[in-house]
Amino acid sequence: MSTQDNTYKTTSLPLAGFLALYLPLESLSLDPNYRATFIFEETKELLDLVSLFLRDEASVNPTQYYHKVRDLKALIHERRNGE
Repeated sequence: MSTQDNTYKTTSLPLAGFLALYLPLESLSLDPNYRATFIFEETKELLDLVSLFLRDEASVNPTQYYHKVRDLKALIHERRNGE
């Protein structure tokens, strides 16, 4: 997880899935080994959500979370197969 240029980057699919329930995914990048980096706009809301997630205090609808993670995985596979 890192911050740079008002963006928040993470390679954690579980964290990205959680964040994407509340905030739009700005971008997705893949390295040469197809490791995904999820990029969000860094805001106070995002930092609060990250803190909740890392402290194991986040509570979400499990079905919505499952679908969001599935959507992110599909996006990774689309990018990987499109190159």
